[in-house]
Amino acid sequence: DAGASTKNEGTITLTDTWTNNGSLSGRGGFVLNYATDKSFKAGSPTIGFLRKTGIGAALVNGSLYPTDSLMLLNGAIKMNATDTVVIRNTRITAAPTSYVEGLVAHIGTGDRLFPLGKDGRYLPVKLIKLNASRATASGDSAHRTGRNKSRGNSAEASTA
Repeated sequence: DAGASTKNEGTITLTDTWTNNGSLSGRGGFVLNYATDKSFKAGSPTIGFLRKTGIGAALVNGSLYPTDSLMLLNGAIKMNATDTVVIRNTRITAAPTSYVEGLVAHIGTGDRLFPLGKDGRYLPVKLIKLNASRATASGDSAHRTGRNKSRGNSAEASTA
């Protein structure tokens, strides 16, 4: 319900749709163990961690800012066109059977992995020694704009 408040200090494991139209607080996170495609709306972009397991896709409504870790073990995280997975000093684990379909942004410098994919294909982008304050990549945007068609990925970095 709108207006409801959820505090998560542990792990919420989901096998079905989760829709939080209220607020979310706490350092806890979510395990999305979907056997088939299911919707996920955290209630707040900031979550402690996100672990994707199960072959079904997580159809995410709302941006996500995992503060501890993003673990992609199986299945896709499919973001809405206007939403972003924003990563700042977050540990990332990505298996070849799991990826983010949509926009991923890194804040900070150093080596950065963008665990991207589309249509069942894992197509990661890794930027080495990035010297920008923010970098954004999307497998989907390359498909739409025609950039880098052979890999299906694009990346942009800025110091702004």
